[in-house]
Amino acid sequence: MLSIFKDIEDVRTIKIEEFENQIEQWSKQHNIKSREVLNELTDENFDDYSHYKHHIDYMLLNALFISAFSLFENYLNRIAELAYKELRPVIKISDIKGNGELDTCRKYLNIVCGIKCTNSDFREWQEIIQYKAIRNSIVHNGSILNKAEKENLEKIQGYSLIKKYKIWHSPSIVY
Repeated sequence: MLSIFKDIEDVRTIKIEEFENQIEQWSKQHNIKSREVLNELTDENFDDYSHYKHHIDYMLLNALFISAFSLFENYLNRIAELAYKELRPVIKISDIKGNGELDTCRKYLNIVCGIKCTNSDFREWQEIIQYKAIRNSIVHNGSILNKAEKENLEKIQGYSLIKKYKIWHSPSIVY
């Protein structure tokens, strides 16, 4: 996935340079400042430039993050299904109630299948819950992690990872 981001980043750089070169040429041809050229752009041209200059990184990183998290959820679900088929326990995955599908699979693997590393007390599962909060903020809240506008940011699910990995953010929004 990182290679996809790098490829898009390269395309982004090329597009921005092309666009800025066109502005510079047009500016010289018409003997006006580059800033004034921006005012003359059509909405379509300005939108293209704006997307490459300001939005594509945000959109791509969010898409890659959501895709990676989705792959993880599907993988965990598949493991739970394979465990059920192999072990043939009395309790089915659908008999377990959790906080969403991810938690249901985790509980099933922990309680029914006895896989100790799926215990919710494990540090890795606590981190997965943080990633889930970030994923949910992107998908359901327009990237707003602190929708309730809590003052103590450290208590907000996902905030510690944003801080740890230096993801660009404001107190209320994940970018």
